[in-house]
Amino acid sequence: IIHADLSTEVCTLHRAHRLPGMLTKVLFNLEESAQLAWGTVWNTARVLLGSLKRNPGLYLHLRQFYASLQDDKKVPVPGEDGKRMVEIMEQVWAETPDHPVPPAVVSSLRASTSPQTAAEQRFTEKGIPGRVLVTGATGFLGYHLVSALARCGAQVAALVRDRGRVSAELEQHAEIVCGDLRDPHSIEAAMHGVEIIHHCAAVTHNNVRWQTHQDVNIAGTEAVLRAALKAGVQRVVHASSVIVYGLAAPSHEDLVSETTSFPNHPYRWAHYLRSKQAADRLAFDYWREAGLPITVLRLGILYGPGGRSPDRGLIQLGPLRLTIGRGRNQMPYTYVGNAVDCMLLAAITPEAIGQAYNVVDEPQVTPREVANQSMEITGERSIPLPVPPFLLSSVAQLLEWKSEIGHSQTPPKLSRFVVSSAGRNLRYDTRKAREQLGWQSAVALEEGLRNTLDYAG
Repeated sequence: IIHADLSTEVCTLHRAHRLPGMLTKVLFNLEESAQLAWGTVWNTARVLLGSLKRNPGLYLHLRQFYASLQDDKKVPVPGEDGKRMVEIMEQVWAETPDHPVPPAVVSSLRASTSPQTAAEQRFTEKGIPGRVLVTGATGFLGYHLVSALARCGAQVAALVRDRGRVSAELEQHAEIVCGDLRDPHSIEAAMHGVEIIHHCAAVTHNNVRWQTHQDVNIAGTEAVLRAALKAGVQRVVHASSVIVYGLAAPSHEDLVSETTSFPNHPYRWAHYLRSKQAADRLAFDYWREAGLPITVLRLGILYGPGGRSPDRGLIQLGPLRLTIGRGRNQMPYTYVGNAVDCMLLAAITPEAIGQAYNVVDEPQVTPREVANQSMEITGERSIPLPVPPFLLSSVAQLLEWKSEIGHSQTPPKLSRFVVSSAGRNLRYDTRKAREQLGWQSAVALEEGLRNTLDYAG
């Protein structure tokens, strides 16, 4: 592996080693550190001696290049040099052994034109005469949902804020409609001929200032609901999260069900939790007070091809993986394909109007089980290094205090909400979705992890 960093002007070289995975990672890190250190010392000496000039940056080089073309002058880099670099890359490519395309990538590229799951088959048989609008279509959940709707033969309209983020695959699956949740007029314009709305757009990271959560997750959701009511759509499916129940175990309940009360006083810096609670309440207010036909799906922690793997810790240091606690607590993982199946079923089930459903894969597992399963799939071994939650909470409290005195509007990356969220030990009741919608988590953990890891690989 040759890595040329044009910013620091340091080049590192790594040769393939036929060693066990752990030793390979250790050697890689040692080589990287040594070469970066030597490159930094060498470049510093060259700067002091005047033999290394300051790099003005790629932007200036591009301006000079196009200015030379416009003025019909000699370009800064001759075409022969560019051709030589292409030849080198072709030689490297010719020497590279062929690798099979991961199955998850193959399936996504094929984008089957026929339903792939039982839920997709039911949706297809139902038949939706009008358009189906998906907000947040360029996001992880929204993109998978658009692909499934296209396989079902639906007329899909994909609401996107930035057309520059639209992939060629998304354009093949849907009509692209530009709109911003913070612009109610653009939302109303997108509702023409819409039969079903899947509201997936949301800020999903807690480490964002509260005003952004307010504008997108709360005011943006209300803009969608108001426009849907005005347009007379037949169904709104709102993608919520099990985070609305908070992080503490409910009193006198073994499982967290759809009737579990929301916490009244969540963490000061739990922006995501508070905004999703508010959006949830808005959805049911529009159903009770205005008769908007809406269904709320409270999804678990999503993973799948193109998204994050659930097997991640605080930080990876070679073979060591720092984790919050021992990882023996149950967590609400949901494979993205299973979530999409539930969204399709919720849109065509009349009994789902005015209802909320927990959507978490069964059986519910622990982070340790996920990590062990991932290592079996990849063959790579990592050593978990648990960091006591109380220690992280103490550090988080200091960071929160620093944010408070600095009048910051953005939560620290490590807050007590983040620590508690990773260490929660809750089981969610999913019987309602299985009994009323006929939903099941068809993709089990092993298959879901394999799809996710193959795609990332």
